[in-house]
Amino acid sequence: MTSIANTVDSLFTIKKLIFEQKRFTFKELIDAIDNNFGNGYEKIHKMIMNLKGKWGNGNPESDELAKKVMKHLFEETYKYKTFKNGFVAPFINSMTTHTYDGRISIATPDGRFAGKPFAASCNPYNVEERGPTGVLRSVSALDYEHVMGCAVNIRMHPSGIGKTEDAKKKWIALIKTYFDLGGEQLQPTVVSTQVLKAAQQNPELYRNIIVKVGGYSAYFTDLGKEIQDEIISRTEHTRI
Repeated sequence: MTSIANTVDSLFTIKKLIFEQKRFTFKELIDAIDNNFGNGYEKIHKMIMNLKGKWGNGNPESDELAKKVMKHLFEETYKYKTFKNGFVAPFINSMTTHTYDGRISIATPDGRFAGKPFAASCNPYNVEERGPTGVLRSVSALDYEHVMGCAVNIRMHPSGIGKTEDAKKKWIALIKTYFDLGGEQLQPTVVSTQVLKAAQQNPELYRNIIVKVGGYSAYFTDLGKEIQDEIISRTEHTRI
């Protein structure tokens, strides 16, 4: 399983903008997706992108939706066996498939354009407005009883966790609280957007930068541009 965020945000969009607010119809949404949110459907895309409370902000409504959807999907695996009669072990870890899958996929109801990467592993889809606290509150709200493992990536600006003693204490408190709430795993990448963009332009000067991709570490300059761009697009958190 990967790209929980796109699944949940798509359902949240349908729930809020179609059923509750009645801003457009299912047919209009499907037509917008078929047109990749262009050709006159830009207004619908703007409404979707401006929708508040998507998964990754600690919003109880979208967090509960994520928990229900994931529980249903993972419990479904109990019905099946492997060809050697073993159990099916679900996990939330994309490695690099979120870029490959996105490359061949049409647009999605959460506003993602056709051909663009999906969310990596158990990450929100760059919709965070409540900082890392909101992110980890949403991630910890999932029911991990049915999951064998997961990868949670978060990108912090270096100043956000180590510039002052107060920042260090807040970071430590955040991590402890996250696991107390039920979080399973966390993979921080601590590097600024500015440095990552500079590394793309002059890779020979930035050979030592290590980032988390979708469940594993890699030297940033060794990655393909598509993966590099996806990592750069992730929300950069500057404070707790």
